[in-house]
Amino acid sequence: MKRLITLFRRYRTFYVLSLSVILLGLVGLLLGEKGDLVLYFNSMESEKADGFFLWMTLLGEITGGIIVFLMLLLLAERRFILVFIASVILSTSVTQGLKHSVFKGERRPIVSYDYLKPIEDLDRHRTNSFPSGHTTAAFTFMSLLALGIKRKSVQVIAPLLGGLIGLSRVYLGQHYLNDIVAGAVLGLFLTSIVYYVFQEKKWI
Repeated sequence: MKRLITLFRRYRTFYVLSLSVILLGLVGLLLGEKGDLVLYFNSMESEKADGFFLWMTLLGEITGGIIVFLMLLLLAERRFILVFIASVILSTSVTQGLKHSVFKGERRPIVSYDYLKPIEDLDRHRTNSFPSGHTTAAFTFMSLLALGIKRKSVQVIAPLLGGLIGLSRVYLGQHYLNDIVAGAVLGLFLTSIVYYVFQEKKWI
């Protein structure tokens, strides 16, 4: 427990902002229906916003993983790459297990709202909505950046960027708000656990 408290204190800026982003999502769920944000974004759809969020969502895919991996290679201790590998494997396994086994067939927004405006070059999925794999990956990647690079600027930017990547999934009509909130919690929690275990075992 003492080490967990020390971990939170050492990276308190990152954890406070990350938990604030998650709390905002929870407040949104309490104040409205889970599809309200999907419909709100759809009503504001524009070509520029489409381009921005299509680019942002790439950071929750292998593109984002490669960028983070290279940044850690350059700016973090070499052994931290082990934390990267373990965190990505764990978060991917848990998220995909939940999506395809526990919550298999969970409907995505396009099933309920088939009138969503189409977005060029976007194929909207119809099932396996919960939790958001992109958001889990985003918060895994951002947590790794904050824990590995240890710069205050990274601790500020990382959770905000993770939140934007999550919102991109709602804007694109691929996920509901509860999907991305769950993904953010998973990415943050699982990566923190991996980092904690590696420290306890003195592997880093």
